[in-house]
Amino acid sequence: MLAQPNPTPNRPKGPKPSLQRIAAALQTAGWLGFWAQFALGLTTIVLLLIAIPGALFGENASQGISFAMLWAIAAVGVAGFSTSLSFRYTRIARRLLGKDRGVPQPRKGDTLQLLKVGLYVALGGMAIALVGSGISMLVLVAKAVSQPPGATISDTTKIVRPLDVFVALANLSASAANFVGLLVSLWLSDRLEGPSNNG
Repeated sequence: MLAQPNPTPNRPKGPKPSLQRIAAALQTAGWLGFWAQFALGLTTIVLLLIAIPGALFGENASQGISFAMLWAIAAVGVAGFSTSLSFRYTRIARRLLGKDRGVPQPRKGDTLQLLKVGLYVALGGMAIALVGSGISMLVLVAKAVSQPPGATISDTTKIVRPLDVFVALANLSASAANFVGLLVSLWLSDRLEGPSNNG
């Protein structure tokens, strides 16, 4: 009597290993980027909340530092949008793993396009924050140079104040938040476009 071949075991249904790797990358980088950008963005907002009253109601606020503050506000706004994109990457990971029932899996081209948007947004936010940082540094250097050692300063607008430092730190923090978004987008784009994920 011929031996009957063993029936092939039923393979568990689930996403392909390549999709699992992509989903894991999206989830890990998305959450890391989200919380890092959230913390840096919150730090920027706190610094601006401290600096804005001094710029609005202070008698000695320089025009340059007020201009730098506007760049910081714009940069943290862009960082907020970049943070929302990082959160969206985690939602895409859920859809790839089939955790959101009834929602179709995202296409690779759409995901890469979203990452490209995140890349450009982060670059724009960094550029804005760097301009603000440059203006803040120029104001600080100009005030420091105009203060001769041991001399009494009669013009109070030439004194380096905490407001000037807070605005400079706000721009640097906003720049760091956008830099995190840039790293996340670059790393995820590399993972999705890698040779093991083609096809």
